[in-house]
Amino acid sequence: MPKTILIIATLDTKAQEVRFLKESIRNKGHNTLIVDAGVFGVSGIKANVTNQQVALAAGAELEKVLKSKDKGKCIAHMIKGAAKTVESLFRQNNFAGIIGIGGAQGAAIGTACMRALPFGLPKLMLTTVASGRACFGEFVGTADLTIMHSVVDIFGLNGFSRKILENAAGAIVGMVEADSTIPSSGKPAVAMTVLGNTTPAGIQIKRLLEQKGYEVIGFHANGTGGVAMEQLMTEGRFDAVLDLTTHEIIDREFGGLHASLSGNRLTAAAELGIPQLVVPGCIDYLVFGPPETIPARFKNRPYVVHNPQLTLVRANGDEMVHVARIMVERINRSKGPAAVVVPTKGLSMHNIEGQAFFDPKADSACLDVYRKELRPDIHLHCIEAHINDPVFAERGVHILMDLCPVGLAEKP
Repeated sequence: MPKTILIIATLDTKAQEVRFLKESIRNKGHNTLIVDAGVFGVSGIKANVTNQQVALAAGAELEKVLKSKDKGKCIAHMIKGAAKTVESLFRQNNFAGIIGIGGAQGAAIGTACMRALPFGLPKLMLTTVASGRACFGEFVGTADLTIMHSVVDIFGLNGFSRKILENAAGAIVGMVEADSTIPSSGKPAVAMTVLGNTTPAGIQIKRLLEQKGYEVIGFHANGTGGVAMEQLMTEGRFDAVLDLTTHEIIDREFGGLHASLSGNRLTAAAELGIPQLVVPGCIDYLVFGPPETIPARFKNRPYVVHNPQLTLVRANGDEMVHVARIMVERINRSKGPAAVVVPTKGLSMHNIEGQAFFDPKADSACLDVYRKELRPDIHLHCIEAHINDPVFAERGVHILMDLCPVGLAEKP
């Protein structure tokens, strides 16, 4: 059956390309729905949703917005209107996938629309800014969108641009022809955060939970993963959370590269009442670029070169105490069952006797915060083990099972 693919673009400058893209998609057996988010000039082709309608969706007529003569404000207004328009069209079941084309402005508009759409829906942004030193975090956020480099400028039709547009049409058609629903295993789902420094623990925990009848969904705690996990919690995707790696919080507080995209990390499970087990995994270091890029105030700290792009720098006791207090304040809001589990012999791979990050005094100061400030009914479990020791995984899973409702998973 033919499906409808939404095309989001600025038709004042990209009309030729959109017409070609529309024809390519139609030749592959599918329909299109065109949304015009152009700010200046007259649309070169007819849109299903005009730029005037997009502007009104953001609360003001386009003519009024243009009177400001401030391009930045005009684009911000159209981003807001386009995202609202596309989200509304999706709720009406009007399309099965979305593709955007454009430069920096088009990418800002197109990806804002895509970020407003749910996980699993096909999303593709063809843009000139998909390479180089540009930061993609602002474009992608936590969405499952694909960014495709156009190589040549999206500046009229020629042999190169026709080929890349044809490939983009084939890519989005291929995605919409696949089943975009998230398959269910029929098992209770546990969300878990991991990094390379807690992967051994994560592997063991995953195996133990699967043996007990759970499905485990891992999230890379690199600034995006933890936030994505919490957003999916709000959609009712998980039955429990094992937040093994809360590193994103310390990087956000002290300028590390894995800083959480959101200042609300570690709040969703507490607010929703989802059973959660929290571990201060990897809050004992910060992440920076190559050694020569380490900020001056951290230069004399122990560090580990994780790979050519990333260097891990040991956090001191004061920084760990600061983060522990933030964590406690958020965990104490829990409306459901919660526990904190601390491995007393090291919070990350290199934090063990004989390794660069071994600092029992700093770790002890952090542990004291949990001991003194956690709500009395939120249990603190201190396990005499390193975070990657098998005994820690075994005890952690046992504690999580005690937090979960009886019968949530099959007995082993």
